[in-house]
Amino acid sequence: MRRSYTAPFSWLLLLSFSAGLFAGTEGDAFDLPYSQIERYQPDFYSETVEAMTMTRIRLSGRRDLIYDLVDFMQWHQEYQFASVAFYHRIDPRMRYEVTSLPANRLPMKFGVELLENYLRGREAALAEFDYELLLAPEVSTGPARFRILGQRALPIMYSFVRGDDRIIRGENWVEINGTVHIVAVEAHNETVFRSFSERVRLAMNSMRYYSEN
Repeated sequence: MRRSYTAPFSWLLLLSFSAGLFAGTEGDAFDLPYSQIERYQPDFYSETVEAMTMTRIRLSGRRDLIYDLVDFMQWHQEYQFASVAFYHRIDPRMRYEVTSLPANRLPMKFGVELLENYLRGREAALAEFDYELLLAPEVSTGPARFRILGQRALPIMYSFVRGDDRIIRGENWVEINGTVHIVAVEAHNETVFRSFSERVRLAMNSMRYYSEN
């Protein structure tokens, strides 16, 4: 977790910056207030569970988070548009991000309408990259698609073209005690996305707040 990898993401950094220009200009469309997100510092954390030593990821920030490792992932140290981001060591097109920010920094109360407006901002920002909405936000019953800190997440999914690849991006949002947490997963085709997203989902099922006690 010491090296950084920047080249494949340089255009996306510019894209994410330009996306902020759409905040509040396309009706209710908006993008994340990147200057307000909490920053996490990742490290390995070992703990003993039933006489076995388990190595997990610890994200140190205002309130630390711990969850199971996602194998073969590398910390992307210079990425500025998430609280923390990781990419696959062999194929950096596979990436996941964890983002936390105060709910009161968003333009409206957390829920389906908020995510619909966010997606309008994404559509505007990605219009030149063949944006396609794959999953709209919807409150559902039954088994949760994704959980963050034990809470059912609101999922959205869209795709866009990056270089020669169509990237699928799934985002999972929750609001807990005034903080919005987002776990995003990216991969370069449907089969890889489905497998990689499942690995991240299982790791996030273990996520909890770190306590010294």
